[in-house]
This record gives sequence, C-alpha cells and structure tokens, in this order.
Amino acid sequence: MQFTLTATTVLAGLISVVSALPAVHVARDDPVALKSNTFILYATADPNAATPLTSFYGQVSYANSSAYIGDIKYNTYSEPLILSYPDASVGRLSFTSYHSAPTGWQNLLIFPTENKGISFTIPHSGAVPPTAAVSGFTVDVGGTELFGYNGDTAKWFACPVEGYADGIRQIVYNGAGEAVSTGCTKVTLKASPYGVPN
Repeated sequence: MQFTLTATTVLAGLISVVSALPAVHVARDDPVALKSNTFILYATADPNAATPLTSFYGQVSYANSSAYIGDIKYNTYSEPLILSYPDASVGRLSFTSYHSAPTGWQNLLIFPTENKGISFTIPHSGAVPPTAAVSGFTVDVGGTELFGYNGDTAKWFACPVEGYADGIRQIVYNGAGEAVSTGCTKVTLKASPYGVPN
C-alpha cells in the first residue's frame, strides 16, 4: 500500500493539532507572571504638575546610559527601554541594548538618597557605584502596574537636560526628597508587558 501526502493534507493536519492546543494567557494581575515577562515603561505627567508634558512622547527610551522621554526617540543612538526581571525575587532589572553584543546586558540602577537620573551598569560588568541600588525595583500589579523603588512609585520626575533639545526629558529619581531642578515635571512610570498579547 502506498500513501501520498499533499501539502494541503499536511497543512490541514497541522491546523487541527494547533487548534486543539489550550490557549495560553499571561494574567497581568499576577505578580509572578508580570515579573517573568519583559516590559517597557511609559511616563505620564502628574495632572497637578506645574510643568505639563502635553506634547511629549511618553514611552521611555534608553540613550547614553540613562532613560529619557520625548524627542530622544528620533536619535539613532536611542532605542526603546525594554526591561526584564532576571531575578524577580530581588527586583533586579536588566537591559540589553541593540547596540551591544547579545551578552552585553546592563542592570538598571538609581541612587536612593540622591536626585539623579536613572542609570545603568557598564555592559558586561556587574560593577555598581558605592551609593547606587540595582535591586528593589517593583511593579504594582494591583491593576495600576506602576513602576517604583521598594514600592514607592511617587519619586519619578522628567527633567530637562543641559545640552539636549527642549523636547527631551531625562527620568530622574528624587531620592533626596528635596526640590528638583527647574522645569522638572512629576511623573508616574507605568509598566506595560512587551512581547506578550494584552
């Protein structure tokens, strides 16, 4: 007995097998599911802010080892800031630049007691400045998906940077708890899953 398989027969068989598989859905309110995913950040101005950000592109971008919003996205050296949790138990975040080798990961860091922009470790290095923190980053998964440090989501600002165009703002962590630079706007950072269906 001889069997002849046609492309149509094989395709029909594959479709029936795939359609019989159970659907996979990542629950966005499950902290383990969200932390196991890669995500991007969006900045939204505080509605009571003295300096509004009405015309700024809100997706956070990576450039020059920091995080920015606005027109930075038009520069060839910038790219979307795509973060992942390699170690969700301690809230450590990593990032690998398009402009780096696949092993050139960097850890996101802030200075918890200073007013400084988000920073990153040097690619291929785990070296951390003495007063910096690379762990403790959190995403409130109770529906808001706000990004913070040790659960505090209210210390982020978008600030103008000397030497950059007016349409660019750097994301700054207000760790010192004192007044930030002139022209800064209080923002919230919201995590949005990247690469998974909503």
